[in-house]
Amino acid sequence: MPGRKVRDEVEAQQLLAEVKQCGEELVDVCHRRNVDARSLHAWKMNLTRRRQRAGQRVAPRLVELVVPREEDTEASLFRVSHGDFTVEFDEEVDGEALRKVLWAVSTC
Repeated sequence: MPGRKVRDEVEAQQLLAEVKQCGEELVDVCHRRNVDARSLHAWKMNLTRRRQRAGQRVAPRLVELVVPREEDTEASLFRVSHGDFTVEFDEEVDGEALRKVLWAVSTC
């Protein structure tokens, strides 16, 4: 059963700072604090967008581009991995759709 929603921006920033400081996963900190992880994740995305719109520099995050070997797959030419996510695509991918997918993955 999910916990309670994050009350406000101050609480969200405190919880996100705790996640960063302790090195635990967001969901683990939320579980320990009885907070709904979806609520905190939404705050995280909104705060990141707000900083980007305000022109604040957001620290870049490493995204690894892996070109699969032929024996791995013939359907996809490229694979982008970020954390637990992997996005596979070929050279005919719609650039705008790929941009949206990669942006969504990068916020996780």
